[in-house]
Amino acid sequence: MKRKLLFITLIFIVFYSCNNNSNKEIKNIESDKLIAKADKKAILEETKKYLISQVKNASISNDKYGNVFIESGVYGDEGYIVYTINKKDIITGDLNGDRCEDAIIKIVASYGGNLANTYNLIWFNSYVDNKYKAFDYLNDVEIKSINNNIIHGIVSKYASNDPQCCPSIKTKVKYQIINNKIVKIKD
Repeated sequence: MKRKLLFITLIFIVFYSCNNNSNKEIKNIESDKLIAKADKKAILEETKKYLISQVKNASISNDKYGNVFIESGVYGDEGYIVYTINKKDIITGDLNGDRCEDAIIKIVASYGGNLANTYNLIWFNSYVDNKYKAFDYLNDVEIKSINNNIIHGIVSKYASNDPQCCPSIKTKVKYQIINNKIVKIKD
């Protein structure tokens, strides 16, 4: 008799528990947490190695403001380039939904004189082997943040009367990694 009563009580508890939770939204809180945070120092080192591999006879220097300069060639000669990176210019967030914090670092490439281009190098954080892998560049965008797998930025364009130095039209843009490609998405 005790076993029967215990069995019936157990079935009642299980039945009640299942029905009691059926109308509630079940949310897996753990799925929102990052499993690997970005290491900005490692990203800066990987970026230096990556840029050095892109040029011949590179020399590296630093300044007191946190800038790293990777220079190749002689100023004024064809092929001269200086890459400037700054540890403050690293934006982090999960880009591909793997719950690992990826990174985007701004790189300024100067070719002598007043010609310079800005690139944003995207790094994926590989939780499996704890290394960063260069993914792609996103050019001509000022990256502001990474939220919910979306890159938020600003693109500058020239109005008809703008001087060549200073575009005055600022437009918000969003990008997302879709099928291993950077895709501009609508608001």
